[in-house]
Amino acid sequence: MRNLLKQKCSVYQLFTAVGTFPYPDTTPSPSLSKRRGKDPPIFQATSAACYIRKTIQKVSQINKSNHRFTQNIYFYNQHKTYNMMRRTFQGMIALILLSLLNVFGQPPNRMWNSREITVSLKVKDRDSRDVLPAVLVVFTNLKDSSRHFTTTDDNGIATLEIKPGRWHVLLKLVGYQDTSFVIAASEDVFLGTVYMKPASKQLKEVEVRVSASEEGADKTTFLVTKELKENTTTARDVLQKLPGIQYNPFEDAFMVDNNPNILILVNGMEKSAEYVKNIPPDRILKIEIIRDPTGRYGLEGYSAIINIILRDDYIGYDVSYSGMVAYTPFLESVPYKVPFAFSGLSGSYTYNKNTIYASVYSWMPRPPRIETDSMHVQVPTGGTIYVYNLPPDNRPINNYGTVWGMRASAGFDHIPHPGQILSIEFSHRRDIVPTSFSGAWQVSDRYVYIDTLSGLTLTLDTNYAIARQTISFSENNRANGYMKIQPDKTNILTIDLRISKGDGYSANNFSSGTLKREELTKNTTLRWRAIAEWEKHWFENIGSIIGLGWHNRKEAGNFVFHTYNNDVHVRSDSITTNMALSRFQTYAYLSYSPGKFIIKGGTAFELYDYSVDTNRLTVSVFQPALDVLWKFHKMLSLRLRYRVRFRYPSIRELLPSITSIDAYTYQTGNPDLKPYYVHKISLQLGAYGGRARIEPYFQWSNNYITNAIDTVSGYRVVLKPVNAGFFSRYGVNAAIPVPLGKKIFALVNFDIYKENLKVNNTIRSISDFTSFFMIAYTFMDRKLSVGIMQINSVSMNITATGYKMGGERHADMWIFFLRSFWLKRRLSVGISYVPPLRLLGADYAFVTYNEINTLRRWSVVDIVPTRNSIALRVSYSFSKGEIKKRKKQRDETEDIPQMF
Repeated sequence: MRNLLKQKCSVYQLFTAVGTFPYPDTTPSPSLSKRRGKDPPIFQATSAACYIRKTIQKVSQINKSNHRFTQNIYFYNQHKTYNMMRRTFQGMIALILLSLLNVFGQPPNRMWNSREITVSLKVKDRDSRDVLPAVLVVFTNLKDSSRHFTTTDDNGIATLEIKPGRWHVLLKLVGYQDTSFVIAASEDVFLGTVYMKPASKQLKEVEVRVSASEEGADKTTFLVTKELKENTTTARDVLQKLPGIQYNPFEDAFMVDNNPNILILVNGMEKSAEYVKNIPPDRILKIEIIRDPTGRYGLEGYSAIINIILRDDYIGYDVSYSGMVAYTPFLESVPYKVPFAFSGLSGSYTYNKNTIYASVYSWMPRPPRIETDSMHVQVPTGGTIYVYNLPPDNRPINNYGTVWGMRASAGFDHIPHPGQILSIEFSHRRDIVPTSFSGAWQVSDRYVYIDTLSGLTLTLDTNYAIARQTISFSENNRANGYMKIQPDKTNILTIDLRISKGDGYSANNFSSGTLKREELTKNTTLRWRAIAEWEKHWFENIGSIIGLGWHNRKEAGNFVFHTYNNDVHVRSDSITTNMALSRFQTYAYLSYSPGKFIIKGGTAFELYDYSVDTNRLTVSVFQPALDVLWKFHKMLSLRLRYRVRFRYPSIRELLPSITSIDAYTYQTGNPDLKPYYVHKISLQLGAYGGRARIEPYFQWSNNYITNAIDTVSGYRVVLKPVNAGFFSRYGVNAAIPVPLGKKIFALVNFDIYKENLKVNNTIRSISDFTSFFMIAYTFMDRKLSVGIMQINSVSMNITATGYKMGGERHADMWIFFLRSFWLKRRLSVGISYVPPLRLLGADYAFVTYNEINTLRRWSVVDIVPTRNSIALRVSYSFSKGEIKKRKKQRDETEDIPQMF
């Protein structure tokens, strides 16, 4: 008996001893069984199972002349030709066998088919022995053909939960040969290291027909597959296909969840935006989307981060051009017919371990607009005064301007080893406003008084010139340095340095009737920052991130104001300011991934020292954060997120000087203004690796900064920022890709919310929504696509006196587009039309509403004329490169059993 227990055997041999196996037609993979002359680890059995095998062999000898029995008790009805006694006897043997295996070889109360097991593996390059991230891993059940997908992480490890049984495993990665094998798993198992062989024809990519994605603790990662790169010429096109990302083609700007306050990185580095947008799709490995970022980006106030990760084994060169020009043939009474245009050229060259790149970009937005004002004032003696400020009938457009901007950058990247980077970039930016006129023509001012008692109506119409003319010039020079060091696979150190210097000048002239005001501004700014971050993987499922940062800014400004009445000088004011800002930052986060859960928590701390002349503000703040991700199903997940955002008052909000906003409204600062916290908690239901999600959320603050009324004199109102009472916002955010077929691509994104603000025992509330919708149909062998897009990101925000409806970048439109591809899909030509449709909230207008005691006022900036336009967009991208073969090197840190 003791000798029998010491003999080695396998589960596969155990079952075949009686001619049965839990799944039909089950044979071990030859590649597994032949390696090292023994069975794979997953077929190793206990000594108790070996004893059972020897015992059953004696029983099976009785049936040597019979057909081999190839099923267990779950499939015994398939062979009806056997006689009932023999089938019953062998079924009893199999039942006893499975029961003993469940006792000796499996955990208690865990049945073969009624539970899920965890299978993991590690993937490396066969030649260089480097880990391979973003490898698509497909598990196919050989019994019911069900499939499960996952991708390898940055350490080359893939983990998936499957049911016990026999599975076909397929590994795919662009630039590598497909790797496949068969396993039979009955318990949690690590399959070891799989080595993938580089493809012999590097330019022939593996076609992956799925959009692979993976959810992490605080980010969603999308593998850039061949399907995702179809009909794309630049990274700009690839990003538009990802759920939750919106692109405004008229301003060449991206948004995440309809919020433009985002940052796009390349390999974790801040690069020139033009270079990033024109990266060829073949160089992109994967894309990460981080919503509500923590650490350094959370302290900077970004709502989302997009990180484009490039291949580190690509050599070659690329040249990309992208340009757009809009034309408005339907407009009249304007000096030009081109409301917007941009043009950008970039290129890069990669050889060996070095990459050099350069880009130049120019833009010219000149949107014509219609500005109107209306004001109602209750007179204490009885009656109502109505004041309307409207464009004359013969001049429907009363606001237009000209802006020209240019940015140029050049950089150098050195990658001595995979995962290690040294980067330097220089950039120059120049913005010029040669002439910008607000109300460049006459304005109709209608004054109406209605006496409540007598019913007498008095109407007075006047036409006079009202104009705002601005001439400005600014330039900024910046140098960035970035270094990433990875001494081993468990430690990553990054250092980010930046220094920039900017100069600006502006002259603003405002006239209304006999009143004229001149405002002259000069300023010089010097900024620098240094950030160091250490990422440590302590164990397989425990990691940490620690960072330190120091920001410093010095700004000197000179403001001069002159006031005239009937061309007679009335008053002059001059203010000279010296501003200094110092921010010391530190943050630490710990992540833990026990099984189906991923938990990440920590806090950021900042010591903020801000001084303007004799005024000084010193604040220390904490920004805690928590992420809990529960992957409770192979296709579904729940994410609990808690964030704290902190906002400091701007220099304009702190300065006590008064500046004019329009003919009726002035703005003054508040030196006593304090910063404030905004807390946010949300619960997100995700599906398909984060490609679809719905997220209810709640935000609140007890010290919100908002504009309130300081004084009212006649019809003129002076606004002053104050720290208000309780602020809250709650709503639902969702991003859903709609599967409509291989030729139809559709995305839906929306945010429905309600805001409340309590000031001086008065509660104001507003409700609104933002939305994004796109559907495109491709035909003619995917060389032509047509579609429609709707972007509504101009939303209302509560104030102490009412609300404001606007956005940092205006994106409120419908777009009908047609796009075709030429020259082997390197050239893309698109035509789009933006109609003046007022549907689903897209009303093409900025609105400000104030209600102050007996005064109510509406200010509307209508940009319908801008949207009634046709645009032509051209993109061309040429790249020539290949996947380089690395020299084979010994992996000294390899401590995991190998499969191939």
